[in-house]
Amino acid sequence: MVHAVVSRRTGTWLLVGALCGLLLGCGGMMHGDRQSVTVFTDPPEAAVLVDGRVHLTSPGRVTLSRNEDHTARVEKDGYAPVDLRIERSMSNWEYANAACLIFIYWCVKSDRENGSYWTFDDEVHVDLSR
Repeated sequence: MVHAVVSRRTGTWLLVGALCGLLLGCGGMMHGDRQSVTVFTDPPEAAVLVDGRVHLTSPGRVTLSRNEDHTARVEKDGYAPVDLRIERSMSNWEYANAACLIFIYWCVKSDRENGSYWTFDDEVHVDLSR
């Protein structure tokens, strides 16, 4: 009978490799490629048009692709319309990819390709003026 003996050093590297494999693309695993954003306006009940195709009344929630920034137009009778960009920023989950130095290139590449590298603010607030 043959017994396999795994040294401590080998076992440590196997554990590190397994953990890195689990962390591959942390953003994608933790929050996916889409995000819900709530739009609030002052005054409320304004019409919001996101990317020229999604209509909602504030306060309202829209699910956005993390692959790109988005535009919105907010209108209400008696108030000046407001055009705004809903801009993405790097997700904090990308710092978890840094914990896996060996595979960081592939982790970040995976997240950037599927959009999960990015995040939006959970809420957008717009003040309308007369």
